[in-house]
Amino acid sequence: MLVYQGTTEEFTRLNRLNRLADIMDENFHSLAGRHARAGEFASWQNSLSRVRDLIELAGLKDNYVALEYSVPYNASRIDCLLFGKGNTKGNVFLIELKQWSSVDSTPIEGNYVETYTGGGKRVVAHPSQQGKAIQKTA
Repeated sequence: MLVYQGTTEEFTRLNRLNRLADIMDENFHSLAGRHARAGEFASWQNSLSRVRDLIELAGLKDNYVALEYSVPYNASRIDCLLFGKGNTKGNVFLIELKQWSSVDSTPIEGNYVETYTGGGKRVVAHPSQQGKAIQKTA
């Protein structure tokens, strides 16, 4: 499943018009047969404007964005993928978005953090570790 795909220019325009989360929900409904949960919809509204800011600050014009990509043979979804081309080769950047209001370090080896998620304070993998796990299973 891929909930949204488009150019960085289209992504930033739809985001500025506050239409992107609605379009993603419509696409999600078409693909999954149900609308996104309220929390997921809110996370799209809150996080994707930050991605837009980064794209604009970096001056990315001729690039491509994919949102909520389901990893084959795995229950994981990648929040955001940015595709682009450097001078000689293509590049893909994986962005794992979080709605954490605070995060604390832990003494656990392997880059784990403690944050409020799923209704309570929990120890979870740092987003950079989550990206590595997705890469290994893809």
